[in-house]
Amino acid sequence: MKKILLFAVFLVGFLNETFAQEVSVDIQDPLPVCNSGDCVDLNATFTPVETTTNYRIESIPFAPAGLLGGTVMDANQDDSWAEHNLAFRFCFYGQYYDRVWVGTNGLITFTQPPNINYCDWDLRSSSPIPTTNIPYRNAIYGVYQDTNIRPAPLGPVTNPSVQNVNFYEEGDAPNRKFVVNFNELPLYLGACTSSGMQTTQIVIYETSNIIDVNVIRRQSCSSWNNGLGVLGILNASGSQGMAAPGRNLGTWNATTEAWRFVPDGNVNTAQISWLENGNPIAGSTGLTTITVCPTVDTDYTAVVSYTQCDTTIRTVSDTITVGPEPFVLFNEPEDIVICATGTGPFSFDLDQDAFMLNLADPPNAQDPNDYFITYHTSYADAVAGFPFIQPGTNPGELSNYLSNGGETIWVAVQDFWTNGCIQYRSFDLVVQADPSGDIGYTGSPYCTSDTNTYLPSTNTVAPLTGNFVVTPSTGLSIDTTTGEITPATSAVGTYSVVYHIDATSTCPAYDTTPVEIIIQDCSSCSLALDTNFGPASQTICLGNSIADIVYNYGGDATSFDLQFTPNLPAGLSVNIVGSQLTITGTPTETGTFNYGISTLGCISNIGPLTGSIIINNMPAVPLINTIAATCTSDGVSTITNYTSGLTYVFTPSGPSVDATGLISGMTPGTSYTVVADNGSCSSSSSVSFTNDAMLTTPAVPTVSSVAADCSSDEISSISNYDGSVTYVFTPSGPSVDATGLISGMTPGTSYTVVADNG
Repeated sequence: MKKILLFAVFLVGFLNETFAQEVSVDIQDPLPVCNSGDCVDLNATFTPVETTTNYRIESIPFAPAGLLGGTVMDANQDDSWAEHNLAFRFCFYGQYYDRVWVGTNGLITFTQPPNINYCDWDLRSSSPIPTTNIPYRNAIYGVYQDTNIRPAPLGPVTNPSVQNVNFYEEGDAPNRKFVVNFNELPLYLGACTSSGMQTTQIVIYETSNIIDVNVIRRQSCSSWNNGLGVLGILNASGSQGMAAPGRNLGTWNATTEAWRFVPDGNVNTAQISWLENGNPIAGSTGLTTITVCPTVDTDYTAVVSYTQCDTTIRTVSDTITVGPEPFVLFNEPEDIVICATGTGPFSFDLDQDAFMLNLADPPNAQDPNDYFITYHTSYADAVAGFPFIQPGTNPGELSNYLSNGGETIWVAVQDFWTNGCIQYRSFDLVVQADPSGDIGYTGSPYCTSDTNTYLPSTNTVAPLTGNFVVTPSTGLSIDTTTGEITPATSAVGTYSVVYHIDATSTCPAYDTTPVEIIIQDCSSCSLALDTNFGPASQTICLGNSIADIVYNYGGDATSFDLQFTPNLPAGLSVNIVGSQLTITGTPTETGTFNYGISTLGCISNIGPLTGSIIINNMPAVPLINTIAATCTSDGVSTITNYTSGLTYVFTPSGPSVDATGLISGMTPGTSYTVVADNGSCSSSSSVSFTNDAMLTTPAVPTVSSVAADCSSDEISSISNYDGSVTYVFTPSGPSVDATGLISGMTPGTSYTVVADNG
């Protein structure tokens, strides 16, 4: 959290720092939030950035970046260029660029030179900027002059590791910068060596699009190139440009000076907005001052967005945590509770100054002279500061305040020393009766084998401001706040338990009537399921017998206590022989029957051990109806008493049954049985059933006749006679013998005949 100052004068708006080249936003330290929900103004200042359609020039303190590092240009050829891809886009005269060409003669350009192998040095026919009459436009000149970078013996450079042209990028987005150094370079021509080394620097900045030119030393020499040099900027057409005062094209000298070209397009590219705990604050866009009213520590962030000439947006932000100041005093005020009988009002000593200031602990106490503390009967009075409860001991005054309880008192604490806050706190006045009530436990004695826990069966104590106290103090495992006893982790013994309330300045001490708790070793008593018989819980079908359920007791136990819910199932019986109990039989009713079994006769009986007997109805035996095969289909079988929800299991497997009871998947001629299953019970098997294969259609009878003559009637016979079929004549009357001869026909009557296989 930023330090919160009491007194501050806020300059709201832009961060108009003359020498700021990096963009930033800063939230100024606000006044303190004295109480939860108090409101305070947050003020942010940020770096303004205008468009690059125009520039202004400023003289700035001389503070160049590092003169060595990064990429060093090849010194074997003078008057050369080096291309560099920028890590950021730079806006220059309204256009954005991500490439730059560095010329060894003190300039950079954003337009690819016509001859990338030659950087023109000749300025003798050039004009002062702005101009179209100069070798390179869309450029930054810093300082454009003819230098010689070649090392000996071809050139005058004696230490190329220092005397060179180098460039590099540094910083983090959105405040990166590109630096170009022309370091300790001699002018061209030996006659100019007496002019000494030339050192200049160009720096361009991301987002702000500011341009710096630092001149460590520039000394002209009229013996070459007329001693010309220029320090300035020029747009691509040559129509706009500017030079530093006295540094346009000419013969001039300079040392340790710095010039800044600042975008001055009269259109602000920055927009501020605010976040609360990372979420946008409605209506905050464009506001440098907002009012916040935090109830807890809250993060507020000012975000400034800069729209670049390529329409991309770059942002900076600052976050401050603002929340209510902690209570200035050592202790918060506490509720005042008194014990009283009868009718009120009752006397309360409201003065908590010594407690809040921690005066009882002098090394850590606070100085009362640093604070002004008043007491009030309402929050409104505390905020107003008046009226307040007068100090004194007379009835109604601070140390003898009269109340029936149920009242809230407000404290106003003004801090003269730390932050000037006035903080408000409250406490309640409570009237209660003298302590009363009792406790009780059921189940004592308890066994050390008992892993259950036991809370007091009764607890009528009021108020519950004390704790449970045991005598002797060790051995009994008890939660002193709730009174819960754990026998399994307690030691064998006899204990006395009371609920104790300490005395206060207004209430007496109180102890309940002691309760005796006995912890015994009950290991001589046992109860167990006999695993040689059936399990404790079983699920069976009606009409089937349960597997006998057998329990045995031992030790001091004398009998069993068996309880069924809702009842012992009809058809089952319970037999006790000595120390063994058996549940046996065949149930005649359905349902779920739970039981619990415990010992009797032990100091601490064991149980109940629990189990259940679930008895389900037996499904009905499936009833089968089979339709015989015909000449057009196989036989068909159905389950006439089909019930949805049951599973039908066929033997042999293969068939299935649909929701109408129709059976499919049978192999003709195969005999099947089927049972119904409800998940726990299966019915008896159905009768065997078979689907016959579809019957073969008999051949159409072929009738041949011998014509009548003078000695006999016409005679007809079935030439393809089949003795396995029956021949039916229409009209009826004729019959056919085993040779196919038809008899019984009435002469002159027309007949037809069909073959039938049944």
